[in-house]
Amino acid sequence: PAIASHPFLAGMRKALRMQVGVNADVPVECAVVWTLDSAVLTEAVKTTKCGAGGDDGYIRDAVDMVLSFMAWKRNDANETPKDAYNLTFEVSPILSDRSLDKLLEVLPKEKNLHGRPTGSFDVGKTK
Repeated sequence: PAIASHPFLAGMRKALRMQVGVNADVPVECAVVWTLDSAVLTEAVKTTKCGAGGDDGYIRDAVDMVLSFMAWKRNDANETPKDAYNLTFEVSPILSDRSLDKLLEVLPKEKNLHGRPTGSFDVGKTK
């Protein structure tokens, strides 16, 4: 994968890995919540010419991949202008550890990613 996508992919790995721990350690239904700046999705877009736009296929593929195992959460109505560009996703709490491990197997290994996980991570009860 393009190096610009590495922090995004590392973030996905971290959210999934954290959820595996949540499933094992917490008796109630809890889920990992991942909040990231939406600009992360555009950083890896290949441009056709300088300033001439680019292919948005990467953005569609990245969002489709995240939504295959996470739910998008609407941001709070009381958000600050700085937070308006954040995206928040919640790992589906119904995914088994086995399913999460399978997802982790297809993502690039941490040692092959050049960048820290992007965004912030929290664990909370699901609604």
